[in-house]
Amino acid sequence: MLAKSIWVLEDDLHMQEMYQDMLAPKYELKFFPTLQEFKIGLEYFPRPQLLILDLVCPDGTLHTAFESFADLLKTTPFLVVSGLDEHLAVQNSFNWGALDFISKPFSKSEIQVKVDIFLNRQDKESMAPYLAQLDPLSMTLYTNKERSIELTAKEYRILSLFLQANDQRVLRRHLVLTLWKDINVSEKTLDVHLSNIRRKISSVNLTIVSTEAGYELQPSVRQRSAQA
Repeated sequence: MLAKSIWVLEDDLHMQEMYQDMLAPKYELKFFPTLQEFKIGLEYFPRPQLLILDLVCPDGTLHTAFESFADLLKTTPFLVVSGLDEHLAVQNSFNWGALDFISKPFSKSEIQVKVDIFLNRQDKESMAPYLAQLDPLSMTLYTNKERSIELTAKEYRILSLFLQANDQRVLRRHLVLTLWKDINVSEKTLDVHLSNIRRKISSVNLTIVSTEAGYELQPSVRQRSAQA
């Protein structure tokens, strides 16, 4: 699974190293040391899932230039992390749509937790239009776009485990034990069922991807590309 992308507007090399230590293990980071380079990135490159913005840059202060960035920031969530925590700077940040304002110096755990929360929230919101409910009588998956998919009994049970999980993630062992209990099942058996489900749910822009922890139900690649 591709790592989520975060852009960081920050010219201080020490701060860049801190972000690298905190976030690089889970996310793909790209740093911009100046407002000009950041603006070029917003204009010409595919947008990331999250922006982390310092207000003070070598070529100006972002809070006095928010208006020129307004259209570029409308579709991309951002956090402001800055030592410039005067009232007007904080107010402008929220007025222009900041998810949060974090003052320097900050707690590393605070940044990590808030980034995880915001990006996980995006995942759930992006799934919402496509996940609806399972009908146990007809063994059918219904979406809010009035599309339905007929499932086998085993496919129905597998999808129900994903939909019952808070983050649509299910461990492989949990799938096997829940579906077959003590029966010694070949790994290929589960793989065949998952493959059939992927084929069916692709028509509503959903897929099941393999992760280090097991499997995750999420929007298909073409749906994520359309949202980018």
